[in-house]
Amino acid sequence: SEVDGVDLRTHTPAEVADRASERGFDQQAVRTITDLFEEVRYGQRPPTSERESRARSALDRAFAGSEGR
Repeated sequence: SEVDGVDLRTHTPAEVADRASERGFDQQAVRTITDLFEEVRYGQRPPTSERESRARSALDRAFAGSEGR
C-alpha cells in the first residue's frame, strides 16, 4: 500500500519503521511492531495470539503517540 505517495511494499521493515518514527509515531511501539513482523515474516516463528496481542497493543501506543501530528 501507499503512504504519502510511497509504495511501502518496496521498502524494508526498517525503512518503514524509520518513516513512521519520523512522522511522530511512538518509537518504542514502532520498534515492537517491526520486531514482531520480522519474527513472523523472516524468522519463521508462528503468528501466535500472544504476538498478535503485543502487536495490537503496540499499534494502539503508536497511534496514541502520534495524535495531533
